[in-house]
Amino acid sequence: MRRSPSTDLTVVVETWPYEPEQIERAALSVADVASRVILLGTDGADVRLAPFDDGLLEWAAVPWQGDFSAWRNRLLATLDTSWVLWLYGHEELVRLDMRALAESIADLKRSAFRLRIGDYEEHDHKPHWDPVRLFPRSHVIRFHGRIHPNISPALTEFGYAIEDLPIRIHRPYGNGVRDQRRQWTPFIAKYWESRLERAPENRVKLAMVYFGAKQWDRAQYWLRESSLAELPDPWVLQREFIEAGLAAQQEDFARARRHLESSLRNHPYSTDLLFLDATVLAGMGRYDEAYLRFVETLARGEDYALYSEPGVGSYLCWRWLARMEAARHRYKEAVKEYLSLLEQYPYYRSAWVELLDLLHGGEPEEIVELLSLVLSKRQILDYLDKQAVLTPVEAEVKNWLKHE
Repeated sequence: MRRSPSTDLTVVVETWPYEPEQIERAALSVADVASRVILLGTDGADVRLAPFDDGLLEWAAVPWQGDFSAWRNRLLATLDTSWVLWLYGHEELVRLDMRALAESIADLKRSAFRLRIGDYEEHDHKPHWDPVRLFPRSHVIRFHGRIHPNISPALTEFGYAIEDLPIRIHRPYGNGVRDQRRQWTPFIAKYWESRLERAPENRVKLAMVYFGAKQWDRAQYWLRESSLAELPDPWVLQREFIEAGLAAQQEDFARARRHLESSLRNHPYSTDLLFLDATVLAGMGRYDEAYLRFVETLARGEDYALYSEPGVGSYLCWRWLARMEAARHRYKEAVKEYLSLLEQYPYYRSAWVELLDLLHGGEPEEIVELLSLVLSKRQILDYLDKQAVLTPVEAEVKNWLKHE
């Protein structure tokens, strides 16, 4: 397989649950445009492919713990090219579109791209189906959604434009079960239920699958079926996270705290448990304790986060710190936290909205003067210009900047 030295692109091909011949065709379809092709597999589903030359093709067996976004994000964190193209194992890039793809990634602008996929109408939009497949690599661009991964929320949150490209991904074997929302979760569950005898941790994977699908009773059932005595240590931590997470989702904060206090004695450095405990304390109205717990979580960082949504050890946790200051009526401190956060993440949409809501009632000139402590007026206007819909405060600020 020939390496393409002119592109700065990694193509990731998901191998599960596809056949080797399908995956091989997917890899061959991108050989001329990619600088790297990575076959993403799970630790429990190996795929044998014919050898390729010159080291272009790489195999990455990333442990799958019942969460497709976390699985993908662990690989994303290791990539070093400027662009990423994501394919499933039954898809092929149409060769006539190679030039359009190469031209798109040559321009390093703040954009990601929707592609025309399979037999769907061009750029079809479904709530669980994400046509954004070509995107720039960034530490804030991560997948969300445990069962149906979607990268668009992160792109929108951090100010990346989403554009359409006349590039087609062909599905010669049909759309497959993955695009059938009602069948996908049962398909996953059936696969891992058939492998329960191989490893006791598969019961925890099933609990996570149902936790991600928001089927709380099924998740609780598989937790009960898993024996702590049989589980390797990492799976004990995940089991405890799901147990406390289920209680928190059902707003049984007292039960969640009991689980978390016990779990944190055994796993005091887990970012996942620390962040969950902080949000539970906030839900209980114990804002002083929650604030200190968020500080502790932020100090741990993203490296120790395995099961939570992206940002729990960085920007999301930082935003919660500002919220806790506001909840304690320490509004000046809250504003300072938001400003510091925006200084590092100037396009962070949720931080903007919460800060401007906090400043509601102030004159636009005063708001701009405050924001100018960390951002230039050009940056402020550039952020506002990128928003499809503005809050009333944002609209006032934008109008003032346009006419000052």
